[in-house]
Amino acid sequence: GNTFNQDITSSRDAGTTIFTQTLNFVLPKLSSELEFQIKMLAYGRPQIFVEAMNGTILLMGEKFGCEVTGKSEVQGTMDALNGYTMTAVATEQNPVWFLSASASVALKALASTQSVAV
Repeated sequence: GNTFNQDITSSRDAGTTIFTQTLNFVLPKLSSELEFQIKMLAYGRPQIFVEAMNGTILLMGEKFGCEVTGKSEVQGTMDALNGYTMTAVATEQNPVWFLSASASVALKALASTQSVAV
């Protein structure tokens, strides 16, 4: 259920190019703590690090941040999702940033000391 996409839109008339970065993601397990964190994401303009299946880490919303544009709280039956489906969108002047190998290692080390179980 997690997908990342980057669209490029150029306007010949305006002489501009923008990159729209969209992340659809699922956060399993409903909790009041996670609900609070989601609220803080929605209030702010966070930068979001995305780890691809190949281990590459991308930074979306580098200059202007991301907007959390959708949140759906799903409370299913025994075999369904109990969690959140969300969308974050960033509109930037440059494409996503790819973190170097050393920056990726440093970010993972920092995140492991700061993470909250979800």
